[in-house]
Amino acid sequence: MRNTWKLFVVGALILAGCKSDKKDTGTSGGGNKPGGDDTAYTIKIKQYPGAGKTVVTKNTEKTTGSIKVEVAGKENAKNQDEVKEEVTTMTVLEAGDKRPKKYKETYEKAVTKSDGKETPKSYQGQTVVYELKGDKYELTVEGGGNVSPLDLKALENQANKPDVDQLIAPKKAVKVGESWTIGLVELGKTLSKGEDDDDLDTAKSKAEAKLVNVQDRGGKKFGTIEVKMHLVSKGKKGPPFNLDLEGTLETPIDGSSTEAKMSMKGKMAAKSEMEQGGMKVKFEIDMNMTQVKERSAEK
Repeated sequence: MRNTWKLFVVGALILAGCKSDKKDTGTSGGGNKPGGDDTAYTIKIKQYPGAGKTVVTKNTEKTTGSIKVEVAGKENAKNQDEVKEEVTTMTVLEAGDKRPKKYKETYEKAVTKSDGKETPKSYQGQTVVYELKGDKYELTVEGGGNVSPLDLKALENQANKPDVDQLIAPKKAVKVGESWTIGLVELGKTLSKGEDDDDLDTAKSKAEAKLVNVQDRGGKKFGTIEVKMHLVSKGKKGPPFNLDLEGTLETPIDGSSTEAKMSMKGKMAAKSEMEQGGMKVKFEIDMNMTQVKERSAEK
């Protein structure tokens, strides 16, 4: 059940930037320019560093709430208070077209804190090499390190989801204050667990982004992107649920740097009743989640 609300990691997938269709005049946009910014920006991403370069990503996810399961009138309730922390260093070994042909990630920290205990993932302290074979990444553990098959499969599934620029970028240039919709079909594939990419109810879900501000910072043009999502599952592998997410992303908009900071918060609610083995089963989930993800400039 814990993987059901793994949808929240979608926040990590909005590390997108913008590239202006005009030359940089040195002026600020958005709220800093009287009358607003009339420049149209084409959404672009610099997700990966160049060949031989590295980026460090720090990610913290917090989940609190409760899960209640009632079987044949007997209720079992569990409070959830969990923190996941990861610090990874990505190095691109061979550049590609839209994504690297080969890169490696060193997982300096990968732990889950729950019930007063800290549990490391099997890949903590390990370096995993990702190599593109056809249109899929294949993974190997550098130096023959010991990573559990379950953890390795989870990393492989995540690496082979659609790229974020395909999800976030609008089909046309947008100005400060403009909003655009995020494609739900591709979003469903990105949010899916494993190869099951059809659990998002696209008829009932909604996802949009908005460029809210553009300003000069340290010689770079930074943009703030606001994202709001209302996601509804079909309940193919558990009780159907609603997930509401909102957050902001700050990143250079000229595509010159991988630097980014994203902050998200969300709430998941699920309530259903079904029959299993002749017994009535009731589920009720109420979760609150936050995520802060920071990515460094490439070095």
